[in-house]
Amino acid sequence: MNANQSSSKNVLNSDVEVKGTLKFSGELTFDGKLEGDINSDGTLQLGDNAVVKGNINAGSVVIPRQNHR
Repeated sequence: MNANQSSSKNVLNSDVEVKGTLKFSGELTFDGKLEGDINSDGTLQLGDNAVVKGNINAGSVVIPRQNHR
């Protein structure tokens, strides 16, 4: 794997629906719906609309902060 692949930044927006296992390297911002697992040594950033029905195994996970009133 070269340096460009390991430092890649990927985005799956809220209109994306996936069934199965999602694997990536580098960084991924996920704001869609997933029925399955996420596996990565990289960084997963979940968006406000993200729904994951499965297990997450990642190097780090960033979860959006909830606004409390």
